[in-house]
Amino acid sequence: MNSNDRKVVFGIFLAVVCMVIGGLFFGAPRYQVLAYPDSLSLRKVEGVEPHGDTVTGYPVLMAGADSAGVLRRLAVDAAGNMLTKRSSAIIEQGMAELIGINEVLTGTRWTQSITATLATTGSGTIVDVVLAISGTLSEAGDLVFFDQDPNTPLSTTALTAEEWPYVIGIVSVAAADWIEDNSGVGGAVYKDVNIEYHDLRDLFVGYYHRGSTEWNDSDTDNESLQANFWYRIES
Repeated sequence: MNSNDRKVVFGIFLAVVCMVIGGLFFGAPRYQVLAYPDSLSLRKVEGVEPHGDTVTGYPVLMAGADSAGVLRRLAVDAAGNMLTKRSSAIIEQGMAELIGINEVLTGTRWTQSITATLATTGSGTIVDVVLAISGTLSEAGDLVFFDQDPNTPLSTTALTAEEWPYVIGIVSVAAADWIEDNSGVGGAVYKDVNIEYHDLRDLFVGYYHRGSTEWNDSDTDNESLQANFWYRIES
């Protein structure tokens, strides 16, 4: 038996052990065991798409989705240590209002910060962002993610030196990024992003309006700004 064959046998043995442990802790999820001596990309299991990581020259053991829909997978690193990682399906946070139709925001000011409570505590990645407006005020700005609440009230002029380190990601929006049609009643911006966050349950979001036009400077404007994002829980 050569070294690669021994690795395969060892990998299958570990898979059986992991299935027993998984049944005790995760309600006996269904497992697909993959054990190959060569490079192998992880495959989709039960409709949950993993990252497609590759482990070269070592057996790969991949678990199926548990009852919560979380993909649980195992791999052996180059030193023979067992690695564990889970990856959820992409989750939509849901629209949240940053500026209401009765709120006035002048140029180069912050909106109030809002709390985005995630599905569960963990580390992960924000992968997509959408901003939507009612009205036609499509100017430049920055959607900013924080790991602690900066507690900015509406029309804050500047963050403090203590608040800037809370920033974990910035999505900059140019005036040309806004997509509008001929209705004149709204528009949206979509951004494909990669913002990683650490072990958190709550993120905090604010918007810095870089334009010079005032939001809702007239009682009949009815302008609003909403934000939505999608994320994946990694661990």
